Order: sequence, then structure tokens, then C-alpha cells
Amino acid sequence: ERNDLSDKKQIQAVINHQALARLGLNATDIALNLRIAYTGETVTKVRYEDEEIDFIVSCKSEAVKDLDVVRNLLIPNARGDLIKLGTVVKFVPENGTPDYYHYNGNRAVIITADVDLDIVTPLEATNQVINHFKIKSNWPGMQLLIGGEAEETSQSLKSLAITMIVAVVGIYFLLILLFRSLLQPFLVISAIPFSILGVIIAYLLHGTPLSFTGMLGVIGLAGVVVNDSLVMVDHLNELRSVSPKANLIELVAQGSANRFRAIVMTTLTTVAGVTPTVYGLGGTDPFMAPMALSLGYGLVFATPLILFLVP
Repeated sequence: ERNDLSDKKQIQAVINHQALARLGLNATDIALNLRIAYTGETVTKVRYEDEEIDFIVSCKSEAVKDLDVVRNLLIPNARGDLIKLGTVVKFVPENGTPDYYHYNGNRAVIITADVDLDIVTPLEATNQVINHFKIKSNWPGMQLLIGGEAEETSQSLKSLAITMIVAVVGIYFLLILLFRSLLQPFLVISAIPFSILGVIIAYLLHGTPLSFTGMLGVIGLAGVVVNDSLVMVDHLNELRSVSPKANLIELVAQGSANRFRAIVMTTLTTVAGVTPTVYGLGGTDPFMAPMALSLGYGLVFATPLILFLVP
């Protein structure tokens, strides 16, 4: 739908000027009587105490809706004869004047549409519209501004991306305080990109678009993945401080074996907890399911990397 197409109807009064002159009337008489019929005319005013009341003469609103009634309205001419309005005026129904809208001072047309989510997402539909019209090359000087759900989704994803960056930077500085090192926090954070890779693969396998709540799940996933990686690196540092002269490879192997069960159990319990929400076991929740999908599959892909890549 577009907002510059009017569904309003109007009636144009077409005057027969020859008949008007022959019967001793003029256009002012026609306009005056039509205005009185539809909007009324104040004929006198009466004051009651401190209140002044207008007396208005007009036709009933229900009556003037019938054009036959309007055609039979009697208009006095200069000789005092009463002339039916339909004798000198022909009423022609036609479409009303459309409404005009402006955006930042420029003429604008707003087009709205509903999206069938079983076929396409709002973002995909928006991209198809932009690629189809090619505003810059085909209509120079014209602007195509996208609004609605696609705009809100784009803004939400941008704000979540900024939140994700702030969260990662905050985690990095906290890990600097913990490890007293500028490099070891990178070992812990290195698991985050691989967990995001798992999220992307999960959404591709399920044929589901990445939503706002799905991004919230990614942010929560970053905290869980960092926690598992932190347990591993911290334990390796502890072993190295106890046996500083031990072979590094053997030390890493021992530390990884010590933390293997704890990390795997953390992953299994978390995945087992979110799986019913992902697949709607016992009830579905369209808002929580994308978040659980991001968390569960991200952990599944990140855990092997924590156990092998980080050491």
C-alpha cells in the first residue's frame, strides 16, 4: 500500500451557465445555497444572560447525502421564482485529492507491505527491493529510505555488535589483572571467534536467520566460553608455578587431562539444559529458542578447541 493514493470521494458541481443566465441566476447563488445546505448559515444571534447563541439554518446531514434531495433544493432568482438546483447544476462523482506528505522538506511517498515469514525474512525482502530499483543509476536525485522491522533489526544488530566488542575488551582487561600478562588473555579470548563460527554453522543447518535474541545468546556464549578457557589457562599457570623446571609439553598435557572432565561436563550440562528450548520439547518459545541455539551449538563447537587449541 502507498499513502499518496486517495480513496476519498468527492462530488463536483458542474454549472450549466446558459441555463443559469436564462433563469436569472449566477454562480454566487449556487455556491451560497450549496454552502448553506451543507455547512449552514448563521441567520441571527440571541443573547441569554451572558451567553450569545447562534441560530444556524442548514439541511439535515442525512438529507444532503442523497443527491436527489440536493437536486430538488429550491433557489430564488432575481424575479422571485424558485428554481430547482438540478436544473442548472450537474453533479459528477470523482476521486478526491490525494494527501501529500514530506520528509525533511522533500516530497515523500510511504509504501508499506507485510512479509510472509514462511517465504522470506524482512531483511531479505528489503535487500531484494534495494537491488531491484537501483535508485542511484535509474532515478538520480531520488532517495530510498528503509524503515519498519528491517530498520529496527539492523539498528539492533549494530548496537549488539558494539556491545559484543565492549564485552570482549572488558574481559581482556579483567584477564590482564588476573594473569598479570598482556599475552595470556589472548589465549583465553581466542576461543570466542571459534564459538561464533559454531553459531553460524548452527543457523545455517537449521535454516534460521540470525535474530536479535540470537545475538544476545552469542554475547552470553562469549562469557561461558571464556570461563572454560580461563579454567584451562589458569590451571596450566598453576602447574607451571609448582614445577617451573618441568617439561612444558608434558606440563600442558597433564593440565589438559586434569581439566578435561570439568570442561566437558560443563558443556554437556549446558547443552542438555538448552536443547529442550531449542527444539520445543515441552513447549516452544520463539524468543528464547534462538538464544538457546546460539549458546548450545556455540559451546559444542568451542569445547574441542578449548581442549586442544588453547593448550
